[in-house]
Amino acid sequence: MAAEYASRSRRLSKLAHSAPLSVCICTLNREDFLERTLRSLALQELPAGSDLEIIVVDNDAAGSARGVVQDFAKAHARIRVDYSIQPEKNISLARNQSVARATGEYLFFIDDDEIAQPGWMQTMYVALLEFDVDAISSDVRAMYDTGTPDWVKASGFFDRRAPKAGQAFRISRQGNCLIRRRALTPYMLGGSGPFAPEFGRSGGEDALLFRTMMRDGFKLTGCPDAIVHEWVPAERGNLSWMLRRAKRMGSTFVQVELIVVQDSSPQVWLQLLVKAVAQAARFGAIVVLSGGGVRLRARLRLAAYVGHLLALFGRPYKGG
Repeated sequence: MAAEYASRSRRLSKLAHSAPLSVCICTLNREDFLERTLRSLALQELPAGSDLEIIVVDNDAAGSARGVVQDFAKAHARIRVDYSIQPEKNISLARNQSVARATGEYLFFIDDDEIAQPGWMQTMYVALLEFDVDAISSDVRAMYDTGTPDWVKASGFFDRRAPKAGQAFRISRQGNCLIRRRALTPYMLGGSGPFAPEFGRSGGEDALLFRTMMRDGFKLTGCPDAIVHEWVPAERGNLSWMLRRAKRMGSTFVQVELIVVQDSSPQVWLQLLVKAVAQAARFGAIVVLSGGGVRLRARLRLAAYVGHLLALFGRPYKGG
């Protein structure tokens, strides 16, 4: 580990150029965990010559996170901390506000239920520059409440693994990533911000942005060496919740794809339909014929393709 950090430091000394760095956090009624998220950011090692600012947008009109953010700012005077409220509960509006208030050339995003491991910022920053990409996403490892069943942990449902750095892929979630500001400029939606408000209540605003960026030629990749841990509350550690989430994610995928291809022709719709039916049949058969973890994973995949079908027939699933 020491050798790895020494290697990173040498690369940073060559790449750093006094780049201002911004971390954007949107929060809603998670004051206890937000405090941990902020503390993990204060411990990050920065590229030489870089200044850090943390932008917190509270999506609670009552400003429930204000005290936590103010206490953190007082304890960490070297970090510029910006706090504001977006009163309408809409994650897209909150994300757009964080982008508008950030001043950095490089924008990190992290959720208010995540903890950044040491080296998270510098590892992604180095990879972004070394591979000359426009956005890069990190690994997400789940942290579970006491009493979460072992089968939930073994399923891997709450972990999101990033591909090797330099390997292009679809970044489907924005919760933990680094983006060049210039890559967001074409998507400012008339000055309001790059995240579509119509997805701000159902989710999928991040997937839509990144899929659109890839369609338009921007380069996106993963960074598995940069890690955040995401808290999974006890109420999510059950099959009913996981199936609902899988179904909603499946519906969101189809909605995003239809927008990104900018083509509502019967041919595109039919291609998606054929794939969804075939995959639903495949995983349905596995559910019937298998057991244990294989059956569990198949049920989750089946739920996702049911979500596909619902969206294709104009009834996207909004639960979960």
